[in-house]
Amino acid sequence: MSFAFVGIPRRIGKDFSPAAPGRDSRWRMDMAAKQRENALRLRGCQIRLSRCPICGSEQFEPFTSVFDYSWAQCSRCEHLFCETPPDDDAVAALYSTEDDRRCAQGAIHVDDELFRVRVERIARPKAEFVASEVGERGTRVDIGCATGELLAAAQSLGWKCRGVESDADEIAFGRRHGLDIAAGFVDRSNIGGFIAGARVVSLVNVLEHIREPVELLAAASAAVAAGRYVVLEVPRHPSLARWPTMPSRSSPAATFTRRTVCTCSRRIRRNECWPARAWGRSRSGPSARTLGTWWTR
Repeated sequence: MSFAFVGIPRRIGKDFSPAAPGRDSRWRMDMAAKQRENALRLRGCQIRLSRCPICGSEQFEPFTSVFDYSWAQCSRCEHLFCETPPDDDAVAALYSTEDDRRCAQGAIHVDDELFRVRVERIARPKAEFVASEVGERGTRVDIGCATGELLAAAQSLGWKCRGVESDADEIAFGRRHGLDIAAGFVDRSNIGGFIAGARVVSLVNVLEHIREPVELLAAASAAVAAGRYVVLEVPRHPSLARWPTMPSRSSPAATFTRRTVCTCSRRIRRNECWPARAWGRSRSGPSARTLGTWWTR
């Protein structure tokens, strides 16, 4: 990430605690068991990627296997990704309440007390970080907003917020908390409609679940108006915090490296979208995630 933010102000954030909030060893075991169950159900729906999702290289090496899903690392940009993800229809079924192959993520985060804790301890510091860079308030759109933690935090700071999410349970939960959340899957063909008029567009922990992350990011940066901001957060590899959670990840999924993010940054610079500020959010060794802000000229 440092290559993407050379000469840009950077902040070193909070200490990493794998047990907070509520993510102790039992939580991890339960999460892994639910993800394993989903993974086994979807094994017949897998496809095999022939190119790196970030740089397009056909040269990558085996990295590991998670629930019989092969992970590879790109030889060119070092991106770490699931080489054998489920197809689009299977992924859509993970977020459908009518299908028994429900994604485990919603069941974990749809909890009133956990929501309150995560808004205060996780979402609010991120919202304050972005607000300190952007200054003037306006409309903020959060793509892949889940239960709406960032929406709630930013709204309390004076932003007009709306979100987009595909998980029906998380959408219903967020709406019960008074949040404006639209239902839908966002891709490069429709993201412009979702983010129209936004001063800030955030994709926090989203790109690692997108089949074509660079294309989505390019479409988002092309759609925002001059003087507006694009905010990203992605998981980092290697990091002390990332390893305990890798076996519990849904597919498709990926983990970004410094060179991966540098490739993404170069792509959106073509749309006159320039890095403004970054936050590596751990002091306990390499950061698990990095939050970056880009602004458009």
